[in-house]
Amino acid sequence: MLAADGVVIASVQNLNERDHAGSINQMVEDVLKKGNVGIPDLGAIAVCSGPGSYTGLRIGMATAKGLCYAYDLPLILNSKLELLFEEADIANNTHLKLVVLPARIGEYFMAAFDINFNCAIQPHLVTTGNLIKKINEFINNGVCLYGVLGDDLNIPLLTGVDFYKRENIYVKGWAHKTFNQFLLTNFSNLADTEPTYLKSVYIQNSKLKR
Repeated sequence: MLAADGVVIASVQNLNERDHAGSINQMVEDVLKKGNVGIPDLGAIAVCSGPGSYTGLRIGMATAKGLCYAYDLPLILNSKLELLFEEADIANNTHLKLVVLPARIGEYFMAAFDINFNCAIQPHLVTTGNLIKKINEFINNGVCLYGVLGDDLNIPLLTGVDFYKRENIYVKGWAHKTFNQFLLTNFSNLADTEPTYLKSVYIQNSKLKR
């Protein structure tokens, strides 16, 4: 995505989840060509810091940091949970809005925001059972659920909960959010910035063939 003053100028998308490493640099080149600008013309680079897949997050972060170092540009970080929530229905005046994404089986990434869009519960990893408990804690005050539900969690289990499906990050909301961060000089330290994994690495043992 390429944006100016919070407005999207151009964007490209690759829906192949296993092709990030092979396509990301070409996508950067393509979106800059669409906007008729070069990297030295940029004021900052924004990247989604996670949560998500290890490989995808590392590729995105490494590319963004490499460009920032090479062209002396500031880096802006955004949580995927925050971005999914960015264009949520602000007219819904529930006391708490939960944003969820499936992690591994039986686990979810979760964060919560109040009616003023302030982060009430920081992004973290929870089991399906603990997520349901958390929802029930706030059910009397009203709660909305945004994001994606896995096979282990469905609407009939969540009586009294309004669910709004948000599978993709909307570039319009991301452009607006990052522009505000740019104006506030809300930049990250390149030296110690890393992806927000929120879960430990999973390694599957395999027997070596002789």
